Amino acid sequence: MSRPAASTRIAGVFAAIGLCLALTQAHAAGTITPKAALRAIVAAGYSGAGGVTLSGNYYFSTALTSKGKKVRISVDSHSGVIAAVEPVRRGSGSLTPQPRAARGYQSPTINAVMPPLMFDPYVPPDDTKPIGAPYTPFTRSGRPVPPLCQYNPNGPGC
Repeated sequence: MSRPAASTRIAGVFAAIGLCLALTQAHAAGTITPKAALRAIVAAGYSGAGGVTLSGNYYFSTALTSKGKKVRISVDSHSGVIAAVEPVRRGSGSLTPQPRAARGYQSPTINAVMPPLMFDPYVPPDDTKPIGAPYTPFTRSGRPVPPLCQYNPNGPGC
């Protein structure tokens, strides 16, 4: 059994891609665009349609009626005519919550008094190394600084 040459395999891949594109274009040749389906929904008097989904021969979308009810709209993908309008039943994620007016809600109040401070929380910076001075990895005597002293120069043994 001989293996096909690389050029034959690549040609087969391109032929498969071309076949897929041809089938997609043949299917899409008779369909309207998603924007045209949205325009048909808006022209029919519905609002709040965010996007459409193509499934089979129909575009599907949810929108709001003029009374604020949520409906599912089916648009024919070939002619652009609204095929069906169905009310969306109550359930999880099917209703847009309406903003409710607050009914005398009073936020809780906290009547706590801050106790006096026992000490001054300000700690002045250390004077041993001026601010902005470069870090030196050696002590004054020329020995390397221990690893713990790199982070706490005033620690034990530093």
